[in-house]
Amino acid sequence: EKEIEKNSKITSTISLANYYIFFNYKLTGNQNFPDEQTYLNIINSEEFKPIQENFVNYAKTTTLIVATTDVGTIDEQMSSLADKLKLQLKQYGHPPGIKTSVTGSPILQQTLGMLINTDKVVTFSLAAVFIFFALLVTFRSLVSAITPLLMVVFAAIWLYGTMGYLNIPISTLAGGVASMVMGIGIAYSIHVLNRYKAERRDGKSVRESADLAVVKTGMAVVATSATTLVAFFAFYFGQMPEMGRFGILMVIGI
Repeated sequence: EKEIEKNSKITSTISLANYYIFFNYKLTGNQNFPDEQTYLNIINSEEFKPIQENFVNYAKTTTLIVATTDVGTIDEQMSSLADKLKLQLKQYGHPPGIKTSVTGSPILQQTLGMLINTDKVVTFSLAAVFIFFALLVTFRSLVSAITPLLMVVFAAIWLYGTMGYLNIPISTLAGGVASMVMGIGIAYSIHVLNRYKAERRDGKSVRESADLAVVKTGMAVVATSATTLVAFFAFYFGQMPEMGRFGILMVIGI
């Protein structure tokens, strides 16, 4: 406990050891850790038992050291604190049969961040693969499958790049945003591509077909995107900050 207190990010700690010293002082006037007999008197006293229940499980196999920190909700600081605590525990060593572990908001946030990052890559990759094969089957053309997919891949890169630039942290819902943006964006790309192909079949040049696809179908896509943006932006005005952040990320992506 005293070693953990040396961490600059820890403001205070408390464990059962504090109460052993407190009760020893009450009984003997000594502010040190109690001797064996005093220790036995303390743990058997009725006054001490309810305190012990707050720190020790029923089977008396697990106890807690509670550390308070002032890092708040800043992801980088919480992750740094978690790493330092894990390193400290590894360096201390402990008697055989004793296991130590760290929990609490910084650790949970760090673990959650790792899971989200992993899921983000997996879901994005799977979405890209499934979309590619769906387009390949639909258009029976490698170029027609790759072109719309490139557009939504650029959108996902734009999304995560903007998050980094604006220092928006990866959160629980943010991990799946890229896949959702791909799902919505691919529909827009297909509409424009379909119009382009239709104009080409009518004998128009590449330039003419592209112009007509963007001007005519593109305007409809812009209108559809605008209504979708408004719908997701409404999340920002809700009570839950996480949902508000999700709405903003969808707006950026779309």
